[in-house]
Amino acid sequence: MGKKFLSFLGANECKPAEYIIETPFGIEEEKSRYTQVVLLEKLCKSWEEDSKGYIFVTDEARAKNWDDSGKNSDTRLKKRLKC
Repeated sequence: MGKKFLSFLGANECKPAEYIIETPFGIEEEKSRYTQVVLLEKLCKSWEEDSKGYIFVTDEARAKNWDDSGKNSDTRLKKRLKC
């Protein structure tokens, strides 16, 4: 059974932040609008093929920060995660 990643995406405007995280590979820094991107890229590198991530959204959060349509679509979380 693979590992699971659970996260919630809010409806507020997501602004870039700098994350400093200690991983099994050492201290790593990254700037991102979404915490989920940093956590998945840094902590889930060694996951098995059957591991999965789930991101919970409200209708408002889906429209503002998840869907890759409309204004600023290249920065939406769905596109960043390549879903």
